[in-house]
Amino acid sequence: RMHWMRGGAHVRTNEVGTVSAARILVIGAGPAGLATGRRLAERRLTHDHVERHSRVGGLWDIDNPFTPMDESASNLTDFARTHGLRERIEFDTAVESVTPAADEGWRVRLGSDEESTYDAVIAAELGVSGRD
Repeated sequence: RMHWMRGGAHVRTNEVGTVSAARILVIGAGPAGLATGRRLAERRLTHDHVERHSRVGGLWDIDNPFTPMDESASNLTDFARTHGLRERIEFDTAVESVTPAADEGWRVRLGSDEESTYDAVIAAELGVSGRD
């Protein structure tokens, strides 16, 4: 098997040379998260996508406190709708921690205490804390 990077996402080929994507998680549904989700979907790379708020926009969502009041939130909603991204995002889902997995990849613990392992994690949000 060959392992290589393609457009920033880890991709591997199976024994017969067919491309198969690693397990990928996108954190955040603001501008960076939506752009990442769109690019992964265009490349047909299966991925999970989570957002801690109740809708797209992340910190640009005008219903969240301390938000830059801007028409950008509306534009992001339109972008997500146009590209079919909303259906792929799990809203109201906070990521509590991302730590190296014992073998390879990353162990991700969600606010619900659910844990999963991913080959790649893309933190596309501004609220990343410096906690261990």
